[in-house]
Amino acid sequence: MKILVIGATGTIGAALTELLGARHEVVPASHVRSKLTVDLAAPDSIRRLYAMVGRVDAVVSVAGEAAFGPLLTLTDTNFALGLPPTLMGQMHLVRLGVEAVAD
Repeated sequence: MKILVIGATGTIGAALTELLGARHEVVPASHVRSKLTVDLAAPDSIRRLYAMVGRVDAVVSVAGEAAFGPLLTLTDTNFALGLPPTLMGQMHLVRLGVEAVAD
């Protein structure tokens, strides 16, 4: 299988890429630290990524931005930090990538 991994250079993404790479063709992408870069907050960046990668069998995204800390110490601002780039980015990734995923 050809699998596009978004967030491939993070802690989880790197481990996932290594694990999947043992049995599949993995195409790693991240915001800044890989050959293929993507900004999930920018739909045009996602379109460019899919155009470069072509057809894939699966897309896995472990990218995101969040504030970390004990639950009761996090504020509304902390929670709101990750909503636009992460939540909407994931939606853009799916919506814009439907045609890139092989049947």
